[in-house]
Amino acid sequence: MRDAERELLEGLYRERRRNAREVTLESFDWHEPPIVLTDIRRNALTAAAKWHGRRVNWDWELLARKYSQIPKRVELAIWVEGTLCGLCYGKVTEGRLIARIDRLERDPGDVHLTGLVGEVATRFLDLMGVSCRCERAVIWSPAPELLAYYEVLGYTIRMESDRQGVIGLAKMLPVG
Repeated sequence: MRDAERELLEGLYRERRRNAREVTLESFDWHEPPIVLTDIRRNALTAAAKWHGRRVNWDWELLARKYSQIPKRVELAIWVEGTLCGLCYGKVTEGRLIARIDRLERDPGDVHLTGLVGEVATRFLDLMGVSCRCERAVIWSPAPELLAYYEVLGYTIRMESDRQGVIGLAKMLPVG
């Protein structure tokens, strides 16, 4: 991809993320204190490095470097009162068939959004998928103990592998 094309695509997806964040916030405007949504910046990476008692050991610094190379990325930092509550990265696939979350983590010590980080992230993903005219939104490699939670959020299509079990949960998006 040429530099000019990459810059154009990067700008287009930056705007799509911004719009999806705004509409996502409208869905949670009842929450007090207010939720703040941003792209993942240095302050979010610093805050995530201080999380204790994590279920996963993702290197968010490494993920930030990797995903910064993907113009069509899904990227979200979730904040309340200056406290980082959750992070997610994913992408829109070539051909814009799927918008997916590859990595999603919440601060295990967070008290602001207990039970809501996944809901906020999947709402954002759905909106990104719709804005890109994707057919499906997918949670890639969900933790087995969270399958029922994501199914309640509408991700009911199980993508399975004979050897690995559930490798993704999907939902169809409105096309039009």
